[in-house]
Amino acid sequence: MSIAARAHKKHLVGEFGSNQTVGASRQRDIDRYERGVLMARLVLNFFNAGASGVSYWSLFDQYYGRDEMQQLGLWRYVKGAYRSDTTFDKIHRDYQVGPQYYAYSLLTRFIRPGAEVYPLRLGNDFAAGTAFKEKNGTWTYVFANETDSTLRLRIACPGGRRNFDVYRYEKDCLPAGDEMIPSRQRLRSMKDILLLDINPCSVVLYHQR
Repeated sequence: MSIAARAHKKHLVGEFGSNQTVGASRQRDIDRYERGVLMARLVLNFFNAGASGVSYWSLFDQYYGRDEMQQLGLWRYVKGAYRSDTTFDKIHRDYQVGPQYYAYSLLTRFIRPGAEVYPLRLGNDFAAGTAFKEKNGTWTYVFANETDSTLRLRIACPGGRRNFDVYRYEKDCLPAGDEMIPSRQRLRSMKDILLLDINPCSVVLYHQR
């Protein structure tokens, strides 16, 4: 990304995942809640490093070859396609979503093309934060905390008092189906400061109302 920046070119991250690979078509953590936190942290780090966009591969599970299903999607394919696979009993419905779907969809819902990116330095290699300023002047703050401790943050929030809807990707409060994560909390900045608690192993998004 730094090479692209020096050449005044935009860099798009077109494929990424975890290091829990099993050949070219599987990753062992695909159904784990923690993968959603990792995916969000990777995306924020890409933006903080200068990427102009991110595209996850792949949208849903699909055939990698004639007889092999690539199981890396944000959601599953039809259940019957897994009948001879060891994952069959874990799938309850067609197009079943995985936990990472909820974390990644938070980013795609609120980060719009053309937003300005402001990296936030959290001082922790396993946590990432980014502020996005939209074209209309509103702000979105996103944090991914992969640590086992709560992050207590004091973040500059220019422009005086602002109201934010809060969206949390946390293990015990994910939707039951493929609905988006709802906002269950509102936050008001204190003058030009946001005082935030980011729970362990979670993703939190603050979207200005």
